[in-house]
Amino acid sequence: MQLGRLTAMAATLLLAAPALAQTFDFETVPVGAYAGQLVVAEGGQTLTVTPEGSPNGWVIVTDAVAMPLLGARSVVGSRTPDLRLDGFAPLRFTFAFPVDEVTFAFGDLGGDTDSPVVIEAYDATGALLGIHVDTYPDGYSAGKTATLAYDNAKYFIAKSLPGWNNHSLGWDILRSRVARNEVPEPDPALALLIGGGTVGLLLVRRRR
Repeated sequence: MQLGRLTAMAATLLLAAPALAQTFDFETVPVGAYAGQLVVAEGGQTLTVTPEGSPNGWVIVTDAVAMPLLGARSVVGSRTPDLRLDGFAPLRFTFAFPVDEVTFAFGDLGGDTDSPVVIEAYDATGALLGIHVDTYPDGYSAGKTATLAYDNAKYFIAKSLPGWNNHSLGWDILRSRVARNEVPEPDPALALLIGGGTVGLLLVRRRR
């Protein structure tokens, strides 16, 4: 009976692990320009970042945004492999598994307000789920967050409306939650930890 309970607990932990919030802050991604896309993984979830509306564009991991909210690094969309005032582009954030909630953090590189900031949410079919419009804070160095909650959102397009130096925003994802009806693969490290612990308990019980 005890063995059955231990096995059930281990299985429950494995299934529950992917539902934990994933953070994509790009702190461990090398600074540089990534042609076409940037792919990062965290806790069973995979995020693909692409420059929206720029087929030959670049995703740039930069440490140019010096604000506590974004930390040391963030991602920026660009039509060129370097950051130019006339070369910024919106970004698309696509999740391997749909999400029910995402919290974005953003900050301006150019010293202006880039207001308003617009984040569009779409499902896997490309249907628009909703649009979040945010006024950028007067103190651009402070940055800002925006939490969006939509069922089964597959990707988000983040941008600022056209204007001088538009889209010159650095982005992080502080939190994302996999949709309840999605079950990503469990984190291999967590699976190994739980599996090892279960085996250890079995050995202890056998010795007894």
